[in-house]
Amino acid sequence: MPGRRAALRGIVMRATFSVTRALAALALISAFGLTSHERANAQAPPGASAAAGAHGANAAERSADEKAIKGVIQAFLDTRDKNDEAGLGALLTPDVDQQQTSGAMRHGREAVVKGSLSTQRETGGTRTITVDSLRFISSDVAIADGRYDSLGRADGTDQHMLTSMVLHREAGGWKIAAIRNMRPPAAAH
Repeated sequence: MPGRRAALRGIVMRATFSVTRALAALALISAFGLTSHERANAQAPPGASAAAGAHGANAAERSADEKAIKGVIQAFLDTRDKNDEAGLGALLTPDVDQQQTSGAMRHGREAVVKGSLSTQRETGGTRTITVDSLRFISSDVAIADGRYDSLGRADGTDQHMLTSMVLHREAGGWKIAAIRNMRPPAAAH
């Protein structure tokens, strides 16, 4: 019976993560007014021909975008570690929002910067994000999902979480528009 419970917890966690991704995609479609062509490509299953060449991006462009997005996510962690308020703010859209693992929300660049740096100072430790999935909703909007670990914290604990980030390409490059952090069920990690 314990094995079945763990399996059910894993299914619930994956379903919750999928629903979160779908809601983020719907919010982006609403916010950025994607065209019907972009919506069709965003909904194409992985590996489908519509998704492979989505929005005119060739393989080299897509690879460069993936590298840039992963670089922004790493810079997000690095600027937090350095307590670099200006550097962290430069990585975020003005209307960014963040759902913390507690469920509390931060709205706007200033709140996310101040809250993130405050959390970093209070909890200490080293944070890492391993991007497991990167999905392009349009040529200028992507969702990055991954594992978010906080190790060697001041309270002596390590935390293993999940994160989902929505990134938007602006004139200056890719910026973080939304962050959703969550704790998976204990058996799922």
